[in-house]
Amino acid sequence: MVHKLIQRNFIVIWIIVLLSLVLVLTLLLTGCSRGTTVISAKEIPNKTAEVEKPAAPVQPNTVVNITKNVSAEKKPAAPAAADSSSKKDLKLVNILASTIYPQPNELFDVTANVQNPGQEKIDSFEYLINIMKGGALEKTQRGEGGELPAGGKTKIKNEFSLSSKGEYAIEVILDPSNKVKEFNEANNNNTFTINVVTPSNATTQANEVAAPASSGTCTDTDGGLIYTVKGKCTDQGAYSAGFNDFCSSSTELVEMYCKNGVCAQTNHYCSCSEGACT
Repeated sequence: MVHKLIQRNFIVIWIIVLLSLVLVLTLLLTGCSRGTTVISAKEIPNKTAEVEKPAAPVQPNTVVNITKNVSAEKKPAAPAAADSSSKKDLKLVNILASTIYPQPNELFDVTANVQNPGQEKIDSFEYLINIMKGGALEKTQRGEGGELPAGGKTKIKNEFSLSSKGEYAIEVILDPSNKVKEFNEANNNNTFTINVVTPSNATTQANEVAAPASSGTCTDTDGGLIYTVKGKCTDQGAYSAGFNDFCSSSTELVEMYCKNGVCAQTNHYCSCSEGACT
């Protein structure tokens, strides 16, 4: 009885083993028919992350930064930062011209009054004068001012002429290369305009009337009311830079002269050209 039971269990075990083998063979054959390659876990590459990804294409409106290819010399200088520890300061007080209505090729002066409100002497300083028409640079002139003591004042004066008619902007910049360390960098530049005209379209503005009373001396290069000579009147007040005689029209002269120690003006009717009666 026991022998028969063992024999029956042995047959069952073999049947299970044979069925398992058949099942494995069936699975293998099915996989091969589909082209599947079976590999072990040890054969899987472990450097997938090192595969170089293709560069993303540049989109049509993408801004590419190429500033690193621009030489430092061509980059504009950054605005100077104020130095609170400095006791120096360059201040452009005002800009004056010998006339704001020069005729073509007429010489005129541009004078800038400069001050050092600081408590320490400035040994020297540079300045730049730009003359622009319609945003385009017409002329530029560099210069150097001398020593400017603490609380002191000085003038920089330059002569120009312009050949074509129109409105011009004249810009004066103190210390354009930022060589002087200042506690205030916001008062170093200013701009004013002049108009180059012919006598037929010259005009007179409020700042070309008689100067207000002031103390000091007055000089007139043509010696007074001399209508046939173009002169320049200079005083210690509104016309401290000097102001030329000029033609307000082809038949009217505005003559500058000294009166009570200051510059005044009078109108004289004649055939006028380049600041004098012809």
